[in-house]
Amino acid sequence: MRKFAAVGLVAALAGAPVMALEYEPLVTWAEANAGGTSTALYSAIAEDNTAYCALTLNNSPRFTRVDGLKNPVRTTTELVSTPQWIAAASATTTANINGVTTMYGFSFSGEYLQFADAVTDGIWRVHKNTGDIIPYATRAQIKAHTGMTGEASLGTGGDTAPDGEYAFWEGTSKQILKTNGQGTLITLIDQNTLLSLGGVGCTSIGYDAFGNMYWTDNGTDSVYLRTADGSINTVLQPWEISAVTGNSSINFKDIFPAPDGLVYFQEQSSAHILRFSPDSPATTLEIYLSAQDLLDGPSGGTNVYQLSWYDGRLAFNVHATTGAKGLYVVVPEPATMGLLALGGLCLLRRRSR
Repeated sequence: MRKFAAVGLVAALAGAPVMALEYEPLVTWAEANAGGTSTALYSAIAEDNTAYCALTLNNSPRFTRVDGLKNPVRTTTELVSTPQWIAAASATTTANINGVTTMYGFSFSGEYLQFADAVTDGIWRVHKNTGDIIPYATRAQIKAHTGMTGEASLGTGGDTAPDGEYAFWEGTSKQILKTNGQGTLITLIDQNTLLSLGGVGCTSIGYDAFGNMYWTDNGTDSVYLRTADGSINTVLQPWEISAVTGNSSINFKDIFPAPDGLVYFQEQSSAHILRFSPDSPATTLEIYLSAQDLLDGPSGGTNVYQLSWYDGRLAFNVHATTGAKGLYVVVPEPATMGLLALGGLCLLRRRSR
């Protein structure tokens, strides 16, 4: 009877219809904003029992920390106030600073939060506990490295590499650069190399744990890979993506190589979150969280900005305008839950012997 029960469960799982994927709030807008006058959640990431949020717009750029994610009671701390950010940012540029735009690049580097800011066009670090602000690579330092006459332009996403340094797209020189210690940079992929791929753009960047860097380009509508040894490949081409989304228009947002070994990205024209296996991207590309899943869930919107990982699950923040702002996590898939149940039955069987 015990053997029959286990086989019956497997058969039930195999015959079960595909169910819509669900997600749930991890940090609400009320917790992230904590009564402040900020109006948008540009980035949010979490680890262990704490989440970090980058808020902006309405002249209220701030960073907050939400502690106690796994506790009955949570607390929100203003890590960096609006005056503190404006003072630090204004010291690096002559531009009028009234915001912070982290786009899709809010990530961890040791004890710091690290990101590219499209307002100051610089790379920044903020200490996770003290809120100390470090201008890691300024607009002037980036301009000096590229040798361009125009000012540096950092308007898209970047990511922290396994070595703790930050890779990002510089739009004036049209290159992918990487920090190499505070105030110094290297050119990771030059303009000519990008041209050889058919474009000179970059929308988002994501590193896996092995140093492989994926990036998307809204000009070529393709996904690319720079391996840890420096070789460069096209991973997904537009017709391969459209075949899955059913939409001829492609508009990338964040890309995220996750700890589960898969690569996730959002395609905003269809509003789906997709994923693929690096071993065979085109044949494994699938819709992971559909636009309808997003609309039916607690955010009620599709304006996803940053993809991340928390507690073994995909996480993402909803920025503004098309849904309830906040940081969300995907509920484990029904098949996964079924396999966990099967594992539990097997364990009970072993214990009963």
